[in-house]
Amino acid sequence: MKSELRRLGVLALLVLVLSGCPNKAAQTNVPTPPAGVPESAQHAAEAQHWFEEYFSGVNSSGQTLSFQQKYDAAFLASGMASAVDTAYARLRQSLSSSELAEMQIWSFTEGSCSTTGPRLLLVKQAAIGQAGGHLCIASLLLTSLFLKNATPGLISFHDRLVEWGIDPRTFTGQYPQQLTYKGVTQDDWYAVLGAYGGAYDSYFGSLYFVLAYQIQRVLLPNAPPDDLDKAAYALVTKANGACDVSTLSKVLQDAFTHAEQDIWGFDAPGDGRDEITRLWTNFGQH
Repeated sequence: MKSELRRLGVLALLVLVLSGCPNKAAQTNVPTPPAGVPESAQHAAEAQHWFEEYFSGVNSSGQTLSFQQKYDAAFLASGMASAVDTAYARLRQSLSSSELAEMQIWSFTEGSCSTTGPRLLLVKQAAIGQAGGHLCIASLLLTSLFLKNATPGLISFHDRLVEWGIDPRTFTGQYPQQLTYKGVTQDDWYAVLGAYGGAYDSYFGSLYFVLAYQIQRVLLPNAPPDDLDKAAYALVTKANGACDVSTLSKVLQDAFTHAEQDIWGFDAPGDGRDEITRLWTNFGQH
C-alpha cells in the first residue's frame, strides 16, 4: 500500500492535468477540532483530509474522471472552496476603498471556468449590458497547486498516522491520548503536525498569487500580462508579507509538458509557455 501511494503520488504531479488521475474518494464529515488545538495542527489536519479525498481510493478500479469533470467545483476536496474564498477575502482587505468598490460588482467562484472551446485555468467574463462580471479559477488548477505542494510529504504523514492507529481521513489535530503509550508526548504530536502543516501554508503561498492576478485583471483591464504579474506579486507581498510563484511555475510546466497546447491556457489559449517565462524572468523562482 505504501509503495502504491508513493508511486501514484509522484505520477499525480505529472498527469493531474490529463485524464488519468484517480477518482476522488467519497467526502467525509470531519469533526470540528475542539478548543485549544493550535492553528498549525488544524491546518495539518485539513490538508491531510484534502489529500485523503484524492488518494484514499488509489487501489480501487473506479472510473477515472474526464478532463471536464476536473473543472467542476465537485472536483475540489470538501472545505477547499471555502478556504480559497477566505484567502480571496484577505487579499481584498489590502485594496484601497476605490479598488474595493470596483471589486464589489465582480463575483468570484471556483469550478467550471470554461465549458466550450479551449479550457482556461482563469476566466474573466464581463457581464453583458451591465457593470461588473465574473472571475473564476478552475478546480483543476487549485487541486494541482495543492497536490504539487502536498506530495510526497502528506504521503509520509499518512503512513505515520496509520502506524499510530489514527484515521488520516477524520482526525482533528487534537492530541490522541493513546499515543502516551507509544512514547509520543503532546509536544511531540504538535511538533509533528506543525511540520506537516507546512503543506497547507505552502499551498496558500501559491494560491495568493493566482487570486491576486484575478483581482488585478479587474483593476488593470488593459494591462499586458507582464504588468498583471508584477501587480499581483505586489498585492500578495502587501497582504501576506511574501509571495511565492515557484509552485505555480512547476504546475504550468507540467501542463505545458503533458497537455496539448491548443486546448488549455492560463489566461488565454496556448499562453502556458509565455506565462512560465514571465514568472521566471520577473521573479526568478523556478
